Amino acid sequence: MARAIPTSPLTPADELRHLLDVSEKRAVNINGAGPDAAAELLQWLDRITYLLPELEAAGGDLRPERGRWLTLQGSVRRHAKELQAELAACREKKTGTQLAQILAARRKKISVLLHLLKNETDFSGSPLAPGRGLAAYRQAQSSPPPAQQWWWWLDVHDRQQRHQTLRKLARTVVIIVALLWGGRLALHKFFPINPQIVRAMELRTQGDRWLADGSLPQAIASYEAALAVLPDDTGTQIWLAAMYSFNGQEANAAALRQALISELGASQTHAGLGQVLIQLGDVPSAVSAAKQAIAEDPQNPNAYLTLGGAYEAQGVYDQAAEQFERAATIAEQTNQAELIAIARVRQALVLQRLPTQKSLQQNAP
Repeated sequence: MARAIPTSPLTPADELRHLLDVSEKRAVNINGAGPDAAAELLQWLDRITYLLPELEAAGGDLRPERGRWLTLQGSVRRHAKELQAELAACREKKTGTQLAQILAARRKKISVLLHLLKNETDFSGSPLAPGRGLAAYRQAQSSPPPAQQWWWWLDVHDRQQRHQTLRKLARTVVIIVALLWGGRLALHKFFPINPQIVRAMELRTQGDRWLADGSLPQAIASYEAALAVLPDDTGTQIWLAAMYSFNGQEANAAALRQALISELGASQTHAGLGQVLIQLGDVPSAVSAAKQAIAEDPQNPNAYLTLGGAYEAQGVYDQAAEQFERAATIAEQTNQAELIAIARVRQALVLQRLPTQKSLQQNAP
């Protein structure tokens, strides 16, 4: 059953925490909840994606809520099949009058919530679709959900992954059968692999899986184990320092940052930390890290790539394009061909999004 909307006025921060509470419970108990409850969860996730960056931009310290949001997304991914099944479930037969009453009640519920909030932009409050399946609910929205709100596109992602898997399997099965055994023998004979590197890679891969599932403490533990195997691996150090900072373990983060600065320099260290923070979803901290990297070395193209990536994650495409242009210019001056290519490609991608963004802004109510 849906959680009742509080009757007392809510601040945006109160609403964010309330939505995290009910969404966490709904995500893990979605099996058997019914299509209305599943669709309501999608709308809650939409609202969280709007509130969290708005509150962070206003200067609030929302690291606990950001951590809960990461965990919640992992929970939704783990229960994606159940969520789609609930959305596709047959509804009990109701008369036209009953359906009208249900939709009217839901519209009233959303209107009450919006009335309690001071800032009500960007939340459509579309009524739940009376159709079946995720596609029907997606089509019932006033505008197509953006790709960042991936929970609306679970069915599309599943189909794409199945098709890609089949194509890859068809291309590789014959090659694998023919070369696997001989390649393995040749590899171990002529290019012996350091078992410590293999073990560290396995541990980092496991850590990446924990991150995808929203389990940050387990991910940190896997990366710590990888660093114990290869203590001088700067890639592992950067990821671990960023995760420490994201998780509030500032003493551990500071110790690793100091070691990285001694090895890579301050600018490269902060640029690398910013890249990881973007992937962790802490975009405001990524912006700060990138700006610090630029302040320490204005000729570091990686610093501008990081800042551009952070602006892109925030949807500020014009500023992202400007930073990618700066990165490409500096890379050209220093003959760094790979960075030139990366910067130009990313600049082209964000420039393609600008007309769409401006059109949406012009058509916004």
